[in-house]
Amino acid sequence: MRTEAEKAYTAGIVDGEGSIFIRFRLRERGRHGISHEFTTSISIANTNKDMLHWLQRIWNLDTKLLFRKGNEKNKDVWTLRVENKHAIRLMLNEILPYLIIKRKNAELLLDFINHREERLNVSSKLPVGQRFCGADNYELIAVEQMRGLNARGLKRWGHDKKEKDKP
Repeated sequence: MRTEAEKAYTAGIVDGEGSIFIRFRLRERGRHGISHEFTTSISIANTNKDMLHWLQRIWNLDTKLLFRKGNEKNKDVWTLRVENKHAIRLMLNEILPYLIIKRKNAELLLDFINHREERLNVSSKLPVGQRFCGADNYELIAVEQMRGLNARGLKRWGHDKKEKDKP
């Protein structure tokens, strides 16, 4: 069981160093046509490997740290990526009250995971020929909304970069 301080500290790390994603891609499946693949994740990158190990321990995460070698201008960076939907749901539900910057991202990801699971659960009960394939409108809209929330600079606030340069 995590303490409220651990939940709040984790929320601060996610707010400051984390990214919350919904990725979408079309994938050719040979004679089976095209499949719609979604990947959901929380990524936290930092130069402090011990902090990421602390997160793994506190949240009981069975994930490996990814490593990127630094150069003369940048330090080495480790990334903790959580892709297990159960782990994502557990973490986000517990830190949501403490999130400030990434709150909308977290709420959108939780809604997306719940929607997708419910949809796939209903589909799996249908005969094979009637099962859902592909993405529905909600899922595609959620991907675009997350892209907007994750955009940097003026794009995040609904402005084109060129708008900044206009008199």
